[in-house]
Amino acid sequence: MMQFQKDYEAYVKGGGENMTLSQQQAKEKELTERQQRLMNLEGEYSQQIAEKTMQESEKMTNAVYNFIREYNAQNQQFDIILSKSFSNSPILYGNEGMDITDEIVKGLNEEYAKVKSEK
Repeated sequence: MMQFQKDYEAYVKGGGENMTLSQQQAKEKELTERQQRLMNLEGEYSQQIAEKTMQESEKMTNAVYNFIREYNAQNQQFDIILSKSFSNSPILYGNEGMDITDEIVKGLNEEYAKVKSEK
């Protein structure tokens, strides 16, 4: 990227003065193509970094959750463990016996069916 910037600045500052029109056009085309390749590489690398960051973050989060689950299994002290920050989920650990998701979904479906039949 830095070499491209130097080449571009040299051309803009007068590097093209001793060139024919066709040489100038060829140089501009080459610089444009190099710029496009660099932009494509930058996008690819940014995407790779974002994916790697997400993977590493997920590994770390899973390690924390696994530690908490194992710690609580050994100590049997807590039904719910909350996070101090709410970056992903406020719940770090929840006793599965306290999960009422199926009951809520069933109730919502029944309510929906009732409202739909009244229309």
